[in-house]
Amino acid sequence: MDRCPHHHLVLVSALWLSSYQCGRFTLATGAQTDSFQVKLVKPLGVIAVGGMAGSLARWAIASAMDESSFPWATLLVNYIGAVLLALISIYAEEHAAPKWWWRPLLGTGFCGGFTTYSAFAVQVDGFLNAGQSGRAIAYILASLIGTYLLVLLTVRFARKQVSK
Repeated sequence: MDRCPHHHLVLVSALWLSSYQCGRFTLATGAQTDSFQVKLVKPLGVIAVGGMAGSLARWAIASAMDESSFPWATLLVNYIGAVLLALISIYAEEHAAPKWWWRPLLGTGFCGGFTTYSAFAVQVDGFLNAGQSGRAIAYILASLIGTYLLVLLTVRFARKQVSK
């Protein structure tokens, strides 16, 4: 008998839907918790919305740039995303979060959808397969060192601004 490769996920989802009623979740032990919706369901929706916005922003930047010779758009979005995530982290350290949803929305959601390690890896592989090892090394170094330096500068600048 052939089974759907995701049959366990389908079963768990069905059990979850049948157990979830009026903001309460019944655990396998029979205990109920009101915090399930707040701890899991709401953040998932917020992360999904942020991820969608980040992915669309990355797509818009990639669509507007010529990537025929070098993956400039991927490099740019990874730079921007690293700076944004550094700013979000500094803000979280220095201030109480205004709402529970802002960090999952902006950090995990938007920055997670906006930046792309997988495209970076595929692009490096493409350079290597085309015999362009110099270009691959330049891209790797620009990505790793550039991102690190941008985060370092962002953190230093942001901390100076906060201490004023």
